[in-house]
Amino acid sequence: MPVLEEMPTQVYSLEEQVYKAMAIMVNQPTQNAIIKMPDNQTKLVITPTVEPGFARDKRVARFKEDCYKLANFVKTEQEAKEHLEKRMLELKQITSNSFSLSKLSLQIFETAQNPVLRGNSLN
Repeated sequence: MPVLEEMPTQVYSLEEQVYKAMAIMVNQPTQNAIIKMPDNQTKLVITPTVEPGFARDKRVARFKEDCYKLANFVKTEQEAKEHLEKRMLELKQITSNSFSLSKLSLQIFETAQNPVLRGNSLN
């Protein structure tokens, strides 16, 4: 014996269809999703609950260390201090050299500007 169903006779406008679809998307429960893949019908899915992970502190520390080693821009505290000390020495040498050069340049300039010193340097 056939099962009889009552079907809606009214056709919904595009605006009403969009409203119904939006209402379904907005009001869906937690962990539910609507997926649309090309060449497939839209599917409603429920995502599984993920249990909280557990890792020992030792393992977390080793993981962080491995990640730091892979990153070129991360250094240990000791490496960073050594790098900064080396850079400070380089900068002190550069500034002391440029200071002595600037003193020498100033002496040459003063000699060139002073006629008495200029005369003595020619003799």
